[in-house]
This record gives sequence, C-alpha cells and structure tokens, in this order.
Amino acid sequence: MDTIDTGMGTVVQIAADVRAGQRTARDVLERCLARIEATDPNIGAFQVVDADGARREADAIGARADLEDLPLAGVPVAIKDNVDVAGLPTRHGSAATSADPRPSDDLLVTRLRAAGAVVVGKTRLPELAIWGFTESPNHGGTRNPRDLTRNTGGSSGGGAAAPGRRPIPGRRVGDPDVRRWRSTSPVRRRGPRLTADKSGPTRP
Repeated sequence: MDTIDTGMGTVVQIAADVRAGQRTARDVLERCLARIEATDPNIGAFQVVDADGARREADAIGARADLEDLPLAGVPVAIKDNVDVAGLPTRHGSAATSADPRPSDDLLVTRLRAAGAVVVGKTRLPELAIWGFTESPNHGGTRNPRDLTRNTGGSSGGGAAAPGRRPIPGRRVGDPDVRRWRSTSPVRRRGPRLTADKSGPTRP
C-alpha cells in the first residue's frame, strides 16, 4: 500500500477526511472511477473494474458508526489479478485459468476490507506473472503512463501504471515492494533481453 498523491490526496489524507466526515467514501470512489474511465482506455492498467461492487462497499462504509476505528476508511484500492477477490475471477493474465468468480477473498483482501478500504478492481499482469513486461496475448497489455509507446515492466505493471495517471490512491500487488520504478520503465513491447552474464544465454 502506498501513500500516493492522486489529486484526491494521499491514502492517509483520504482516510482522515472520511473518518472526520469532511468527505464520504462514495464521493472519493466516484472521483476515482471517473479518473479510471478517463485514463485507463489508453493505459490498460485494469483487468476488471467492479464499479457496482465498489459503490455498494463505499455506501456500506459510509453507514458505519465505527469510522474512527478504520485506518483505511474509504480508500479505493486495486488488487493484482493473481490475488483472489470474492465475486471476481482470478486469471493470472492467462486464458488457461478459470473465468469463474472466486468464492472468497484472499486473506490480504479480507484485511484491507476490514480496515475500511474499497476494492475498485483488479490490475493486469503478464501471463502467469513470469515476464518482466506486462502484456498478455489474451488479456492485453499495459502502457507506460508517461510514454504510451512503451510497456510497463512486470510483473506488477498494472499496479505500477494505475497510480501513474492518478486514478487510484492505493494498490496492493502480490509480490515484494519493488515496483516504484516500473511506471517509468523503458521496457518496450517485447521487453528486454535477459542475460545471466555477458557470455550467458539470452531469451526474448
């Protein structure tokens, strides 16, 4: 989870405002969804956006009497598509995986929701999360928000690109926090050639 300036404020600021009643979880979400609608067609950061589910979740948070106890009250978050979210498929960037909705949340999603976060959708990754660039023959690619002629890195390219045009303040991805550079990575469509050493084997 990152405190990224999205034009809505940082994660910390959003949660503090929602707890204080200065804005509602639904207001924050609607601004987030508007940014996604405006920017994601050119970027492709999201595998799926669950706008209706997120609105229900935001309204439920707004009705709670214990907002002061929620550290992520009303903060929109995106989940990498190799982590289960109840009601959405987990495709791992591959057509070989099931398109059936998952029956339950992964533990980390459960904890995010318990903290008051609103799950907006799932972000793209390379097929089976094994490549250093985010492009899947079945689910499309993710463009670098700062240079749309280039691909993002991987495997958390969607999660790296989502904050790049400020649509969403928080994202949770499924591997260690080494993604900060990826939204500006100069990786082209086919990605870099990976070399063990100067004389070692390469692969595309």
